[in-house]
Amino acid sequence: MAARPLSANGDRHSASLYSQTNSIPEIARFKNENIILLQLDFPSRTTRDYEGPMVSPMIQAAIENAMKDEEHIELDAK
Repeated sequence: MAARPLSANGDRHSASLYSQTNSIPEIARFKNENIILLQLDFPSRTTRDYEGPMVSPMIQAAIENAMKDEEHIELDAK
C-alpha cells in the first residue's frame, strides 16, 4: 500500500491559504512590500518629578495646627 502524500509545505495535513497566512508572524506578512522594520526612538524626557516647595518648620507646624479639628489652637511664636 502506498503512503499517504504529504502536503506541499511538509505538514501532515493539507491547510487552507487562510490558515497558512495566519501562521506567519504579524511582522513578516508585509515583507514583500519593501517595508523596513525600525526600532522606536523615544524622545528624551522633558518633565521633572514634582518636588514640593521648601517650607520652614515653623510655618509647616502652623499649617498642621490650623488643619487640626480642635477648638483652641496654640502657636509658638519666636
